[in-house]
Amino acid sequence: MDIETKRRVAMLILIFTTTIFRLVIANMMRPARHIIPFEHRKRKMEDEDDGDFENLKVGGAVCIGSRKKRRFWCALRSPGVWDDEIIVNWNSMGRDWDVHDWEDAQYRQHLRMPKVAFWRLHHKIGTHLEKQKTKFRLPVSSAKRLAVTLHYLAHAPSFASLSLLYGIGKSTAGAIVHDCVTIMKQMLLPTVIKFPTGSKLRRTMRGFKMLCGLPRCAGAIDGTFMKIRKPVHHGDAYWCYKHFTSILVLAVVDADGKFTYVDAGRAGSLGDAAAFHASRLEQNILDNLWLTIGERAPNNNHISGTYVRPYLVGDAAFPLAPTMMKCYDDRRGPLQPHERTFNYRLIRTRRVVEQAFGRLKGRFKILEHSNINDPR
Repeated sequence: MDIETKRRVAMLILIFTTTIFRLVIANMMRPARHIIPFEHRKRKMEDEDDGDFENLKVGGAVCIGSRKKRRFWCALRSPGVWDDEIIVNWNSMGRDWDVHDWEDAQYRQHLRMPKVAFWRLHHKIGTHLEKQKTKFRLPVSSAKRLAVTLHYLAHAPSFASLSLLYGIGKSTAGAIVHDCVTIMKQMLLPTVIKFPTGSKLRRTMRGFKMLCGLPRCAGAIDGTFMKIRKPVHHGDAYWCYKHFTSILVLAVVDADGKFTYVDAGRAGSLGDAAAFHASRLEQNILDNLWLTIGERAPNNNHISGTYVRPYLVGDAAFPLAPTMMKCYDDRRGPLQPHERTFNYRLIRTRRVVEQAFGRLKGRFKILEHSNINDPR
């Protein structure tokens, strides 16, 4: 290699080394790119005409990283039907928050109960639905929480649709429904649904006798299925004979169609009779706590000289017992006239609980179209 070639190679190495050194020095002097002051970012976005900047502010700076940036720190939502149609109306008319301006028909349409019934229910459990106020944000009001829960039970929408309708988050809607249902179960179930005893039991028997001509009847019992999603664990146990996964709801009603006992949550494959044997209802009957009136008590406890204990009426799935009556079986041969009369009156009596289930499912669609996958 001659002297001229060596000089050219040395010159190239010097130029390459100087360039690398300048790049390293420039990179060290440049400010960090992952944190840009908010005012600089704001001016840059203003030049680009790029939307709302206040929603991007996080502690005085905007984080720019390799991951996809969040567009909003808190999603912007409309107030929802509750705030738009109720609270705004109250404020526009100069009224206090406890004056209720929604029409009764709207309460029946959205919440499946009259206005008076809704606010009476809110008066009973409203204090237990309230959440603590903090300096960050105001909590969802107790009345709105109750309205969200009743709307979900009445129409069985998805939580996404419910969140859009009431202007709350999807996870917030699910938490509200879960909390409110738990509170209603704890507070209302022991006081509202009571099995009749004493004078109430006699009144119930008089009601059934006037309705269907069947004496000493204390209630009509039956079971119905509530559709659910297949549970993760032991899902096959919830497959009922109607070919869908469900839980069983066992109930007793009086002559007016009011529920006096409810047992829900058992696997759909269990059946009415098995659910009855496993329920508190049969245990209390066997312990003489329910369906019992002394033989010396008044009110015509004897039929043709024989003491007849108060009893329930059910379909062929339930076992025949002194406290459980069902129709004569016509598969063994033709029935006698008095047996056909008994069957006719018992079927009319049993029809009361079927009609009660029909009204309940018609009012609360959650019993037919449920997204529940946890039977507990």
